Amino acid sequence: MTMTLPTAHAVPGRTARENNQPPTARITNRPPTAVECVQTTKVFDQCTFQETRSQCFPIPEDPCGPFPLPLGSTATLRVTGVSCRILDAVPAPPPHGPGFKVLTVLVTVTLEIIVLNQYGLERCRFPATFALVRNVVLYAPDGTDPSCEVLWCEGTWCLVVDGVQPQVCCEIDLCVQVEVAGRVRLLIPVAGFCEPRIM
Repeated sequence: MTMTLPTAHAVPGRTARENNQPPTARITNRPPTAVECVQTTKVFDQCTFQETRSQCFPIPEDPCGPFPLPLGSTATLRVTGVSCRILDAVPAPPPHGPGFKVLTVLVTVTLEIIVLNQYGLERCRFPATFALVRNVVLYAPDGTDPSCEVLWCEGTWCLVVDGVQPQVCCEIDLCVQVEVAGRVRLLIPVAGFCEPRIM
């Protein structure tokens, strides 16, 4: 086995920078002199999914009362926090093969909802929580660690629904990445070790 860098051509007497080589690169045609065991993290499987959900939140009388709200009241929202965790992992049914699991993903979003009067001035604000549960099937053999992350989350619109118990109904968009990773040991042929360039 040989290691070559086809896009870099070394010129004798020039430095690595002048030859446009990476700072720690060494051009060599030597065969591997050893085989090393390297421990690293391998991604076994991953996916992303996007959700758009509508959710209604009751408007508290304290501090938003008295009710009914003035005609023409509106609302906006602000995302104040997001979290994601794997609730459960169970073997996937056929036709999925061995090692595939159904992962139950829980996403929790904390919000601040601002209610505006008919003139667009703030009347009140209150906290709210939105939760989403979603199942995905990924290859997750024993010994691996499934995890998830919210890539982005935002509220698109809100609508005030007045009545005896007024509500704010909002639409929320979010994108989640789910990943299955694990530590593995790999045998790597080694022709040498990286050396920093001399400045």
